[in-house]
Amino acid sequence: MQIMQLRYFIAIVDKHSFSEAARECFVTQPNLSQHMRALEKELQVPLFIRKGRSFEVTPAGKLLYQRALQIIHEMDNLVVQVQRVNRNLGSTLRLGLLSSMEKGALPQVLSEQVLNRTGLELELFYGSHDELYDLFGNGSINAFVSDERRLASSQSFSKVSLFTTKLQVELPKSLELPPHPSGKPKVELSALHGMTLIIACESEHFEDECHALEQLLHFERNYYGRYQYIPSLAEGRRLLQSHEGSALSPSALLVDKSLLKHAHETPAKLTRYELLAQGKAIKRRLCCYARKNLGAAELGELCTIIMELGGVKRELSGYQENYQESYQENYQASYHPDHYDHPELDQGPEPSFGEHSIPL
Repeated sequence: MQIMQLRYFIAIVDKHSFSEAARECFVTQPNLSQHMRALEKELQVPLFIRKGRSFEVTPAGKLLYQRALQIIHEMDNLVVQVQRVNRNLGSTLRLGLLSSMEKGALPQVLSEQVLNRTGLELELFYGSHDELYDLFGNGSINAFVSDERRLASSQSFSKVSLFTTKLQVELPKSLELPPHPSGKPKVELSALHGMTLIIACESEHFEDECHALEQLLHFERNYYGRYQYIPSLAEGRRLLQSHEGSALSPSALLVDKSLLKHAHETPAKLTRYELLAQGKAIKRRLCCYARKNLGAAELGELCTIIMELGGVKRELSGYQENYQESYQENYQASYHPDHYDHPELDQGPEPSFGEHSIPL
């Protein structure tokens, strides 16, 4: 079975005519008919029921038509993707991620996926929301992942909604907290009263991060004794472990879940808890922000990779509008809400499979 034969077969069904399909495919009508006879012989099933000068598509032919559309769609996308990877070789994608996200195996896995599927070398930068925004604004990074509420949409860049993540905290194991009714490591925000919350950020962005955190957690404004900044999660964990078992005021390290599903780095002396407010998880939606020098196809592939690594299945949207022209020229794929890693085909109008004209 040849790809060209499938293209011919699709054209015949779509055009309801052998002669019109032959003109569309730039082949002679006898050549087209010969290919269909060869296809039927190879499959050992009739694809058409001939009725004089017309025909109907058989049930086997209808199945072949639907599956052939998928195959051709995937083949066409594959060609575009292979060409894109080759075109991007030697170029670099500079991506910013939150310092509060644990790394683990993510950098290596993400770099391999981005290179294999876009052809771009990946360079990662870590920082707080405002640090990443500064790097993005001065052109140091092409894209970054951040909290949706921290930056509004703009015509000057693209914003793609990814998924919702739960806020977590890490505490010393020696700290005795009342067990959650579910038996899982969860802690109410009220249980952290009097603790120092450690935030991964640089000193110049500390106040902005505290203000955003207060809005998220509905804490009263009180920076002194309540918050402490630390450049990275690793340093925050070392600080917690150094206080483990001491009489010092207890501290809690705020952590964002890794983009890599099941990634977990918490050291042995610490316990990670899901942070709750009145019994409900504290959530924030992550978005990917991208400059216009990152193509629509590359951005779509990057966001798809991130959601795949996170084990998230949902519809990807939000970047087509700002990239509509290049999006249509280079790559077009929509994502099914339940199975987003399987492109939903744009099949056009449903074929009638009624009476069609066929040459003698």
